[in-house]
Amino acid sequence: MLKLEKISKILILLVLIFTISIPVAFANEGVPSNRINDVVILTKDGDYVKVPLDDYIDMYMTRKGALYKSLSRKSGAMITKVIVSGQKYINIDEYIDSYMYTKKVKDAILHAKPTSSEDISKFKKVVNVDEKTGEVELAPIIEVIEEFKVIKIY
Repeated sequence: MLKLEKISKILILLVLIFTISIPVAFANEGVPSNRINDVVILTKDGDYVKVPLDDYIDMYMTRKGALYKSLSRKSGAMITKVIVSGQKYINIDEYIDSYMYTKKVKDAILHAKPTSSEDISKFKKVVNVDEKTGEVELAPIIEVIEEFKVIKIY
């Protein structure tokens, strides 16, 4: 009876370990959503800024607004360097190569090599846009919460 109890405890422990560790492993890999959610644009100042795809399309079509002026070059072009699918960041050249091979967005995202975490640590997000002054406030997309030793990626 005691032996059966020990085996049961070990099995329960193993199940708990797998249920806790598997999601963490997937999060480190950057789980894609199978569609493009955001783009990362290289600004004229050298910043890499993450923007939702819908906002990017609006800026591209209208070519207006403080955020567009902040992200675009003198020519009006916005240089897209990375696409984002869920939590997976992919260099645009890597994505294009993968898409040319697979011919499907979902498959291209799945098979493309992710951007390095070192590069991702340099990316910023838009916190606030003041249309009156033209000021755009940026913050890192990775927030390290020291008291909990947690890394949060936006």
